[in-house]
Amino acid sequence: MLLTILLVTTFSFLSIYILEIKTFQSDTQTKNYYQIQAAFHMELAKNIIKNIELNNNNKPCIEEINIPNENYEIYASIRYISLKNNCTNSQAINLDVNNSNGVAIIDVYTKSKSTHFKIQLHERFLKKL
Repeated sequence: MLLTILLVTTFSFLSIYILEIKTFQSDTQTKNYYQIQAAFHMELAKNIIKNIELNNNNKPCIEEINIPNENYEIYASIRYISLKNNCTNSQAINLDVNNSNGVAIIDVYTKSKSTHFKIQLHERFLKKL
């Protein structure tokens, strides 16, 4: 009887240990999946922003872009440094001849909406106007 109790206890602890390892591996794979998805969404947002015309004459500058998604918050913050004052929010600054129309500083953020896996990505790049 004592041997049976000892064997049941030993196997129960061993099975709990195996289940913990499997759960940890599953969580790691899920977090890796969320990280890859967030990177794909980040690239999508960058491609969308690169194709948007930011230098519209006599129109207010676009300062924020939100891309709707059910699993991620995807948004971009845009600041302008411009020699020309085409859009109303640009700042006058002396730039070299390569960037004579100015540049936009774009910060793209991607955050997961998951309560268990908090993935946050940020990337900054410049776009010629």
